[in-house]
Amino acid sequence: GAFIISFPVAGVGNGIAFGPDGYLYATRFYSYPSSDVVRLDVLRGGALEVFVPGPLDYLLGLTFGPDGNLYVTQNLNPSRSDILRFDGTTGAPMGAFTSGGNLIAPIDLAFGPDGYLWIGSSSGLVRFDGKRYEVLFSDFADTSTIGDNVITDLVEDQNGNLWLAGFYQGISKYNTHTGKVKRYPHPIKGTGQAYGLLKVMKDPEGHIWVGTK
Repeated sequence: GAFIISFPVAGVGNGIAFGPDGYLYATRFYSYPSSDVVRLDVLRGGALEVFVPGPLDYLLGLTFGPDGNLYVTQNLNPSRSDILRFDGTTGAPMGAFTSGGNLIAPIDLAFGPDGYLWIGSSSGLVRFDGKRYEVLFSDFADTSTIGDNVITDLVEDQNGNLWLAGFYQGISKYNTHTGKVKRYPHPIKGTGQAYGLLKVMKDPEGHIWVGTK
């Protein structure tokens, strides 16, 4: 329980993740909307490093893929959204992994246990198989659908589930094997709070933690 180090980053975006090298990576708005990706060696200390230099506008979520490279959402406007890819060792740009189409206002992303890239967006949950998009939308009256169309964060668990933080309607658990959904509209015990969920994380024991606004 001893304090190790702080992450001295002003303007941290939605994305924060540990890389394969043990560094902690984050998107950062240093002069809105200009952004970059920074990293910090949280175990050995040291100065904050710029890993992907800017200016790159509106970088939000990030994750490392099974190939070891870094994937970042870029939410420019409703008609221009990208998933950018960078070399996971050097930070060198590798171009857009995917862009346009049904990719509308991406916020965060994760590679699921099924190998697909799953993207939380302002227009539902998006699955990308390398060529095509499949978008899962919420129908609030149909509890077999995800609970929210604004997905601010997502994380996978060891059972093939994606846990989705919905900004307005709580948490949804989506099983990538069966397609079944379970909603948790009021995940904050004793508060009834559903609005303003921003982060969802899994601890080493498999417990799911939710961060709120």
